[in-house]
Amino acid sequence: MDEVDSLYRDALEWYEREQFARAAVAFERLLARDPSHVEARYKLANALKEQGDWDSAARHYESLLRLVPGHAEALNNLGAAHQYLDRPQDAERCYRQAIALRPALAQPYLNLGRLLQAAGRDGEACAVFRAALDRGLDAGVFGHLLRASSGEAAAKAPEAYVRETFDAFAAQFDRHLVDTLDYRVPQELARWAVRHFGSRNIDVLDLGCGTGLVGESLKPWCNLLVGVDLSHRMLEAARRRGCYDELHAAELEQWLGQAPAARFDLAVAADVFIYIGSLDKVFALLQKTLRPEGVMAFSVESCEGDEWRLLASGRYAQSASYVRRLSERHGFQVERCTSTSIRRGVPGELYALVKKR
Repeated sequence: MDEVDSLYRDALEWYEREQFARAAVAFERLLARDPSHVEARYKLANALKEQGDWDSAARHYESLLRLVPGHAEALNNLGAAHQYLDRPQDAERCYRQAIALRPALAQPYLNLGRLLQAAGRDGEACAVFRAALDRGLDAGVFGHLLRASSGEAAAKAPEAYVRETFDAFAAQFDRHLVDTLDYRVPQELARWAVRHFGSRNIDVLDLGCGTGLVGESLKPWCNLLVGVDLSHRMLEAARRRGCYDELHAAELEQWLGQAPAARFDLAVAADVFIYIGSLDKVFALLQKTLRPEGVMAFSVESCEGDEWRLLASGRYAQSASYVRRLSERHGFQVERCTSTSIRRGVPGELYALVKKR
């Protein structure tokens, strides 16, 4: 094995362990010896992207594309860098080129459709999602987005859509939501819980635990902390925090259906119900697994009307009247409800419901 191969093997090991800073250093060392190494250039750009260094990532994708103009994955990722850096026209051009080069590659359809939605070009976004479906690409993901864009609705998002969304987003999740979108829901729900339970140690269920932002905030007050999430990559990030006693890769309703009765004092769902429209079954299952006077703390995006709505973004929103009706139906008392910004520019509510004796 020559020196370049050895360097690539070492860099790839860091990359596959998601140690992206170390991987970037190792790939740069390799490229100093062999600047035309295509895979090293591509993975260096990806490692920089995962660390949020979009400018540097874009430069390396561009260098790679000068070597291999038909590299569709690099074009798609360069489009994502342009989009993040607020260059939407460049992003659109890259996504369309990637689709033309590799029509069976799903990610540029997804990125282009969402870019068009953000620009208010919903009809064009529908056409992109429909084209992906016509190519035989993931029916769960693109079918959901097409329904959302065209005003149709299903009771909840497909598992594949939720899993792929968060698997793709896991490495950047905390930085993007907390630093860019001013996301404070986990900390707010945790503060509510601590005020409610006082100094008492409690058993907590963190639904859609993600990278563990809720768990990190609540751990000092927990006897038991259990996290459940569909995304394996999010669960890996949560595991690295070291605050959970148990982590389960499962769909929320399926896991709750098998959970022990009266097991938890608190169930938290931070930015989880945005992927479920109808909450009737979830409330019923949580009523079973919470102890008497147990608390259900969660966030929702806001909508007008009597029940819930699938938004063009692919997320769900629930009305205040709907949440209150479900609370009464399933034996909960609304202890707190606060209107807030769930993420920057996204209106919503935070709820704390107490299970009646």
